[in-house]
Amino acid sequence: MQGQSPDPLIKPLLDVAEHHGIKVAFHLEPYTNRTAETVREELQYIHDHYSSHPALFRHSFSHPYSKAAEDNLPLFYVYDSYQTPNSEWQKLLQTNGELSIRGGELDGIFIGMNERRSKKFVMNYLFFFFFLRRPPRDADPHR
Repeated sequence: MQGQSPDPLIKPLLDVAEHHGIKVAFHLEPYTNRTAETVREELQYIHDHYSSHPALFRHSFSHPYSKAAEDNLPLFYVYDSYQTPNSEWQKLLQTNGELSIRGGELDGIFIGMNERRSKKFVMNYLFFFFFLRRPPRDADPHR
């Protein structure tokens, strides 16, 4: 959000999505000096303004960091997540991180962007999944 209010766009988008039976997930954009604190503020804003909207995509998901057996969690795509230091994501996404969201009202399913194409990325940053911006150079489009 970083200085720009998304409200004029998001509320109408969610309303139209609900009308058409579509669910919406948030895509967290990168910005200069993204930290655990700033991401937590974004998550708090999203929770305070949109968490009760019926069009918000939620998924029942069981993970080892949750206090509940299964949570109905919102989904977040985190663009350029690899550009934020590991130590920042650990503060936010580890159960014992100093700003941890795990098991609380801000918890979610976080899908990080992995340009390094490494399993270690997902494990170290505590993202449950990752996505790629483009396929690897050696990918065969005919497979």
